[in-house]
Amino acid sequence: MAAKTGMGLPKKMSKPIKDKRPFHIIRNGVLYEVIWDTNMYSINVPSLQGCMSVGETIDQALNMITEAMDLYIEVAREKDMYLPEQFMDREITSPPSTKVTRKATKR
Repeated sequence: MAAKTGMGLPKKMSKPIKDKRPFHIIRNGVLYEVIWDTNMYSINVPSLQGCMSVGETIDQALNMITEAMDLYIEVAREKDMYLPEQFMDREITSPPSTKVTRKATKR
């Protein structure tokens, strides 16, 4: 039997899942849509448009979606963009992004 993650999902499946329909997990007020296809897990957060990750294991995909969510929230806060209520007080858990600044050049 496959080892389980904290979300109750297998880390790696020995056989592909026959039913490829997405399933949903809700944790801490966040809806995660999980898809198993071509030996990969795809996770997206529908309330953060375009925020998604893909990994060979559910843990890898979850780690990457956490980083993607943190980056999305960081940019939304910096640019004063709309942010769904469940993310307003979320603390950023991944390291801060590296900001590239341009120096003024004299002509």
